[in-house]
Amino acid sequence: MTERQADALLRSDLRKICAMFRGFGRDSLLLAALAYNVECGKVMKSQMYAKMRSANRKIYRDYVDFKRRNGKIVPSIERRRKWGICSCLHCGTEVRVGVVLFPENK
Repeated sequence: MTERQADALLRSDLRKICAMFRGFGRDSLLLAALAYNVECGKVMKSQMYAKMRSANRKIYRDYVDFKRRNGKIVPSIERRRKWGICSCLHCGTEVRVGVVLFPENK
């Protein structure tokens, strides 16, 4: 598979998942990206999903909680989740020499 084919497949899959969360408007990409990496069922059964359905956008901790693999916390996944949530929700992040500090959701 070429890089171009892989990219097309990724975009196609993400588009399908994003369509499932279309009702969330601007947050559909955030949910779709998480569902692509974790699994749609886990996202849809989560506390975060329930909060978002009730228009509660204070989901920072719930989103970052998807940082485990086989029950163990994986630091690289945790960093990715923090970056993802802050870039989608536009929460105030402070970047210093490659270190990102993430504030709690207000």
